[in-house]
Amino acid sequence: MPLFGRPDGVLAERVPLVRRFMPFLMRRRNESAVWFEQDVAADAALAFAESFSSIHGVRLTFFHLVLRGIACVLEEFPRLNRYVVGRRLYQRTSIAISFSGKEAFDDEAPLYVRKRIFDPREPLEALARSLGESVRSGRAGERTPSDHEMSLLTRLPRPAVDGVVAAGRLLDYFNLLP
Repeated sequence: MPLFGRPDGVLAERVPLVRRFMPFLMRRRNESAVWFEQDVAADAALAFAESFSSIHGVRLTFFHLVLRGIACVLEEFPRLNRYVVGRRLYQRTSIAISFSGKEAFDDEAPLYVRKRIFDPREPLEALARSLGESVRSGRAGERTPSDHEMSLLTRLPRPAVDGVVAAGRLLDYFNLLP
């Protein structure tokens, strides 16, 4: 892997002109966000998860099914798995989904964040076991390399953190972030 550049994507090819121009019009993530509400009938999925769990001896939840569904959609429609950096459009080279949860069922409990690479062909039983382990490690308070980096940065004075973040954004814009 090269020292600089995008480790998680490649420049998207054959992008229509209008689509290439959009990052200049909508400069921030929330400028292009679309919010909507939808009710989803989940009874059949919940029944499937319960049945699967009892047959395979692994805890499968609705959350697992939602993540699996997202991964399958991103596999089938890869153009949904794109992102913008430096006003350029990149195609992700994998299906990576981040999720967060609470360490305990308490309003004051700290959050944990986990990122996982998904293979839509992975057996559902293996996915349930792996995600279960990720959740257990998060609830146990195990720290990730990102947690250690943020802990180090937040020890700096606020102006220094602002400077480090600004430098990171500038390097990222020019595809020079190590």
